[in-house]
Amino acid sequence: MLLCASDQEAKRILEEIHGGSCGSHIGARSLAGKIIRAGFFWPTLHDDAARYVRSCDKCQRHADLHHAPREPLKSVLSPWPFFMWGVDIL
Repeated sequence: MLLCASDQEAKRILEEIHGGSCGSHIGARSLAGKIIRAGFFWPTLHDDAARYVRSCDKCQRHADLHHAPREPLKSVLSPWPFFMWGVDIL
C-alpha cells in the first residue's frame, strides 16, 4: 500500500531521496522507482521526478556532454606491412 503525498511532502521526498544524506543523484526513472519502493506516490510523480532531476545543479554539472554525434569509424589502408608506425609515450 502506498501513501499519497501532498505537494509539500512530495517536494521534501524528492529532495531527500535524490540528494539527501543517502541520495546518489540518480536519474528521473530511478528516482521515481525508489520513491515508490519507499512507499510514496502522487499523481504527477514521474513528471515531478524528471523536472527535479533536470533542475538539479550537481546533476547538470556532472552529466555527460553529448553535443555532437560520434564520427563513423574509418579504415586505415596500408600499401605494405609496417608502412605506418605509432608510438605511445607514457
